[in-house]
Amino acid sequence: MRKTKHTSHSSHIVQNVGRYGVVWLVVASVILAPSSFVFAAAVAYITNGPNVELTGNARNIEAIDTIVHQNVGTIDQRFGIGKLPRAVTFSPNGKRAYVANFSDDSVSVVTVRFNEVINRDIGPGNDIIRVGDGPFGVAVTPNGKRAYVSNELDNTISVINVDTKSPTFHTVLETISVGELPTGIAVTPDGTKVYVGHLTRQGSEVPATLTIIEVATNKVLKTIEFQPQEFSRPPAIGMVTILNQAYVTGVALDNEGGQSVSVIDVLTDEVITTIGVGARPSDVAFHPDGARAFVANSGSHSFSVINTLTGQVTNEIVTDRNPWAVAVAPDGLTMYVVFAAIDEAAIGIAAVFDIESLSANPLVPFVEHDGASTDIAIQPVLRLKSPNGGEVFRSGDEQVIRWRMIQGGAQNARTIVVADHVDVSYSLDSGRTFGNIIVEGAPAPCRKTRTSIEDGVENSEIDVCEKFGGDNLWIVPQADSASVRVKIVVRDASGQAIATDFSNADFTILAN
Repeated sequence: MRKTKHTSHSSHIVQNVGRYGVVWLVVASVILAPSSFVFAAAVAYITNGPNVELTGNARNIEAIDTIVHQNVGTIDQRFGIGKLPRAVTFSPNGKRAYVANFSDDSVSVVTVRFNEVINRDIGPGNDIIRVGDGPFGVAVTPNGKRAYVSNELDNTISVINVDTKSPTFHTVLETISVGELPTGIAVTPDGTKVYVGHLTRQGSEVPATLTIIEVATNKVLKTIEFQPQEFSRPPAIGMVTILNQAYVTGVALDNEGGQSVSVIDVLTDEVITTIGVGARPSDVAFHPDGARAFVANSGSHSFSVINTLTGQVTNEIVTDRNPWAVAVAPDGLTMYVVFAAIDEAAIGIAAVFDIESLSANPLVPFVEHDGASTDIAIQPVLRLKSPNGGEVFRSGDEQVIRWRMIQGGAQNARTIVVADHVDVSYSLDSGRTFGNIIVEGAPAPCRKTRTSIEDGVENSEIDVCEKFGGDNLWIVPQADSASVRVKIVVRDASGQAIATDFSNADFTILAN
């Protein structure tokens, strides 16, 4: 129930102006008008393990507030993280994070709100799941029902049931045999296929490969062969939220891949083009609008900016360290770059770049240790639930654009934002252009609230919105296209985007 009592008292609060008009950094308590709902910012998780020499004592996940760029918690062995956490990804609803523990042959499932693994027993149905030998990467299907884990040392993929409504929840359902040294892994946006990149041994003349698995059957559909890698580096795979494309780093059909990203059509599983980038690309991430890709080049101490619509590199930003992994905040304003430790004395650190100016804040020592930061993932907070791909509509039909925005961050998140309204549009060309407006400035209603908790104590004067959401009516327009996508942007009162999402795949409109 909404609280209506007015309060006038002194509080320790810090005002951070600019990113969302006014964002309040909570230190003790917050005074808000009775009509306001607060909403925590998304959290970033950074995995930290030993450096390449396998020395160092770091075995943890650092949780970062993505507005003020500050640490809001460290998740280590005391909270259920295993040895050498190598990779992390979030469930589509942002409530759980899956961490691949390389040396423990396990996956830890973190409840994001509490920044810890709740059920720490190992076994079926629990939050620590035994997988294959040397889990390197982890990816979750867009419907949130399956997780796929690449096991580098036994050449398998573990398929985990992550459907919370299933009686076999958090159980390994199947183990898929694939080629040697599977590492990078990603699920196509439509949820029908899994792409697996394979590490090639240094100096080997064996072709670099990409395995494609069908989700419906868990069978290998196809293997794409590239030229042998010039420098052995685990391929990273990124899925563009629009355009039906995947980016794979460090491999190419026409060269040794040392300065290349291959772009693949995920509908046909054919290589479209190869884009030249910096040396030894190690990761790729995309702007929430899908129009830009950011590639970390660990060998040239830089990252490349690619226009995904043209496939052209538009900028290359030089850093003074070797970037290893990259992620973009849901609002599209900032990009996180983590730097791998390359020797025993190295310190794992991260930098936050302002995307519009591509200028970096001073290197932020989120993770001061003698290990290496190996991966970063940022919590999704917005889900376009329908239409989400595959539907067939007729012009003139009444349809509902259904979306939900979930509570971001951990219980102790340091910043809060206020969603005000949404803009919804559609594309007839798989997301290349979104000039067709469905609704502008529609209210962003809160659907579920809870009482604010500060330092473990409930504050009855503040309602935290746990879930925004809307069901916006859409009269399907006169069109005839099988390449339709919907785009939703949630904004604050100043018009600044907070989060963006798209239909996961194309759907069809049939003209009358």
